[in-house]
Amino acid sequence: ERAAEPHLITRDVSRLFLGTNLQCAQCHDHPLVEDYKQDDYYGLFAFVNRTSLLSDKAKKRSTLSEKADGEASFQSVFDPKKVTKTSLPRVPGGMALMDPKVDPKMLYVTAPAANVAGIPHYSRRQQLAAQMARPDYEPFRRNLANRLWAFMMGRGLVEPLDMDHSGNPPTHPEILDAISDELRAGNMDIRHILRQIARTRAYQRSSLPKTDAKEPPLYSVAPLKPVTPEQLALSLLEATGYIATQRLSLGTKVTEEALHTRIAPLLPTFAKVYGNEPGTAAAFDARIDQALFLANGPTVRSWLVDRPGSLLARLKAVKGDALADELYLSVLSRLPDATERRELADLLKRQPGALAEIAWGLMASTEFRFNH
Repeated sequence: ERAAEPHLITRDVSRLFLGTNLQCAQCHDHPLVEDYKQDDYYGLFAFVNRTSLLSDKAKKRSTLSEKADGEASFQSVFDPKKVTKTSLPRVPGGMALMDPKVDPKMLYVTAPAANVAGIPHYSRRQQLAAQMARPDYEPFRRNLANRLWAFMMGRGLVEPLDMDHSGNPPTHPEILDAISDELRAGNMDIRHILRQIARTRAYQRSSLPKTDAKEPPLYSVAPLKPVTPEQLALSLLEATGYIATQRLSLGTKVTEEALHTRIAPLLPTFAKVYGNEPGTAAAFDARIDQALFLANGPTVRSWLVDRPGSLLARLKAVKGDALADELYLSVLSRLPDATERRELADLLKRQPGALAEIAWGLMASTEFRFNH
């Protein structure tokens, strides 16, 4: 997605893995954030500036190619003397890495050439993960703690997620420190952290406010969270009964792996329609193409058919209040209220064959798009 453009990679590495938006430090120290320095930007840039993208049009694939030389040189636009500096690879707050001395004849495992990706014996890019994703490196650990909290709770302890600096402290610093320390003690065990957050009272609270206050205190109620594109696809597959029909069709050969093989090809379409641009934070963005995809597209409509195991097959087998219960529990995971029961009965009285349209309407609703 980034075509291996080193400045794009540097920007997103800092934002996604360190929670620091260093984009403004490409040309000079950040004018508004004291903590974001140009030296830090080019320390990260030096890990990736030797990398490029080699495209093979005949085979329709791309490969990362890396040179064994090339320095990260820069100037500050605010420096009247225009002094040129050169940065070695360095994560913010870390030590600079010196390239090992290598025989000039032994620089490459595979030397770069026409349609041949370069593979150096010593890869600067390969050092980046080892320097960054380790339990004792606090910026990475702190960012991971903040993003896991945001993933579960709908907002980060530091917001925006990529603006962690001393001038923008977390709302609950003790919680961020506790999660960060737990990640270090548990060797970055993400499953353990997600389990601990899920067990908190804060996570288990209802999204319905218990006070008349227009803005209840943070985490006194659960914030509404838009589901991810993949979650939306899987929710629709479950609600329409598509997954159930696939289980039936697999018969005795049904396994989670076999089921996943059938369902996985359906997910990229939703990622394309509902996803954000690479490197941007996930957010609810109800665009016109999304509305048209649900309203007029054949994808979801093709799942709303009457066949064994499907939602429509189950709905046609029940009547009265049981029908309303089956519909709302299957689609929205809750029982209908009195008004919804009455509206459903009136609609079906006027249009007995409108079950598929009614089910589609619930799936296209704002309520379906949010985790409550």
